Amino acid sequence: MSEPAFRRFAFSLLFVTACRPGAPVPEPGFPRFVRDVAPFPVFDERGQPYRYPFLGGFDHPRPQLVDIDGDGDPDLFVQEYTGELQFFERVGVGRDAHWVRRSDRYQDLDIGEWYRFVDVDGDGLPDLFAESRSTSAPAARPDSSWRRTR
Repeated sequence: MSEPAFRRFAFSLLFVTACRPGAPVPEPGFPRFVRDVAPFPVFDERGQPYRYPFLGGFDHPRPQLVDIDGDGDPDLFVQEYTGELQFFERVGVGRDAHWVRRSDRYQDLDIGEWYRFVDVDGDGLPDLFAESRSTSAPAARPDSSWRRTR
């Protein structure tokens, strides 16, 4: 869809959603907006409709890009929930590059409320700092198994 066509579609969607019958009547001079998580049907690849196609996603993501596998492209880590670090590997090259979800709990590390990858010792490998239940000091160092240090 071209950008002008998309803009017309988005405006039409906004207009239809904002002017849907049954919505509360706004004060004169103010537009009427109504939240609608299913303003039109959206289907999956098998033709089955999604129940609420515009409801979902991350609420409070804490992302960081870091080349964890040493292949020269940035991989994505996202913390959404306490203690859980999601890992998305960047695979492919150029226009074929895409993210692949590899884990919801990377290396089964409990990272508490926060984490940060930083190369602290200058060896070219990312070191993982995270909250620990026993201390708020660094949590892990890269080696063959990414074991937790205290």
